[in-house]
Amino acid sequence: YISRLPCLRRHVGHPCWKRRTMPSTRRLRDGAGSSRHGSLEIYISDAPGAVAMIGKKRALELRTWSTIVDVKSVLNERLHLPIGSQRLFFRGRELKNNHSLQDCGIFRSGETLLLCVAAAAAASKEGLCLEAYGPLKVPKALSRVMLQAKRAMHLGLVPSLAMEGTGGTYFMPDCRGKHVACFKPQDEEPFSVNNPRGQAWASTMMPNERGSDVSGEPSLSLRHGIKPGEACVREVAAFILDTGGFAGVPVTGMVECSHSKFMYHDRRIVPKIGSLQTFVPNIGPAEDFSSRRFSISEVHKIAILDMRLLNCDRNGANLLVRQREKKAKEKGENDRSRSRSQTHSDDQGTWDGSAQCDANTLQLVPIDHGFILPDVLDIGWCDWCWLDWPQVKEPLDETTADYILRTIDPVRDAEQLRRSFALAEDSVDLMRMAGMLLQEGVRQGLSLHAIASLIVRHDLDAEVGTCAEEGADPDPDRGSEPRPEGSEFGPSRRPLPEAPAYPPPHPPRV
Repeated sequence: YISRLPCLRRHVGHPCWKRRTMPSTRRLRDGAGSSRHGSLEIYISDAPGAVAMIGKKRALELRTWSTIVDVKSVLNERLHLPIGSQRLFFRGRELKNNHSLQDCGIFRSGETLLLCVAAAAAASKEGLCLEAYGPLKVPKALSRVMLQAKRAMHLGLVPSLAMEGTGGTYFMPDCRGKHVACFKPQDEEPFSVNNPRGQAWASTMMPNERGSDVSGEPSLSLRHGIKPGEACVREVAAFILDTGGFAGVPVTGMVECSHSKFMYHDRRIVPKIGSLQTFVPNIGPAEDFSSRRFSISEVHKIAILDMRLLNCDRNGANLLVRQREKKAKEKGENDRSRSRSQTHSDDQGTWDGSAQCDANTLQLVPIDHGFILPDVLDIGWCDWCWLDWPQVKEPLDETTADYILRTIDPVRDAEQLRRSFALAEDSVDLMRMAGMLLQEGVRQGLSLHAIASLIVRHDLDAEVGTCAEEGADPDPDRGSEPRPEGSEFGPSRRPLPEAPAYPPPHPPRV
């Protein structure tokens, strides 16, 4: 035995021996190794009174001889929290980095360590907050994103103002500096008091007779029937009304958030109410791609969403393009993502199967739904960028038609809007009638292009009325127009224009 001792020492000092007897924290966490000798399962929770960094208890599988710095390393890998900012407590005592779990009195599984993260110097002076707002329950995916953004703000990372847009849109980073969410404050929308873009072009806009500002003058708006301060509510409504996630609207919820980087005209930092939407990694907007690179099913899902919600602003900049992950077999998506191989011709051009490779890999993600659900039907043919795409003239596949006729319920959606959002009744009625028109058009075998041509205005200079005015009795001077028997939409003041064979040319951009 004595003669073998030097050899034993030589083997003990070998790196392979260390890896065999002291498995790494990553291997223990992932469950590698068959031996469970000396393993502990401890829990990490937020310290009482501290900023929530975890949200709920998290289980960690360690060894009794693991040190506190090993625990912090695992938290750094999972939560991206710097090791130097973490403070762990057990039974009212802060744990030192070089101490093992046994030294700290942790011998059995089930013990809970409390985590407290030291705030950055700049963040400690500000009243930072990011919490859910309103009666609607925040989805789990959005709660996870809120925790990531909250950790980043606590560590000193600041939101960044987007370069595009007419209002305030802020990208919220995580602890690694990557964008995870987009926050749109209610008081930074166009023509609001804290709009960071200013009001230099306000004189070119049209007054909104349906609302007035503090002075009693008619307030301005970018779209008929949508008052300033209501866009964030409509962002959340778009996610709620995307039944089954068919169109792929990113997860959105109402939150309240405060940060010094937001716009405050009076320099008082107070929590702002707005919409928070998960950030969508993309390869660019749809306006940077040819429309023939998108599959028929992807274009159809966007058209269905815009017609249901009466979107007044669907352009190529608020359609993001994602690269779909290539899989051997796509469950449930084969029928909708498969492009047609035959060639289809029309007056505008040709959509053929030559772009099948791109069509199967490119996915459209709709964003920016602040101009949906207006209380007056005033959508021009140029407000829907997909209206002149050849895909919308193709017939619906069986899956999409079944979704429109069986899954969509306009009456149920209207009741949900009345229950969850304080929108005008005209907006709810228009949304319900648009859904019913879409279903009836599908039953009659119409294409989405033909149905959309019944909704949009081809005479952009004509006057329009509100939903209530469209459904009211005609004026005596115009003669008596009997209401059709059993009509859900009521008589119209103006005749419905015939759908042209091709859309008129786009007006020049100013």
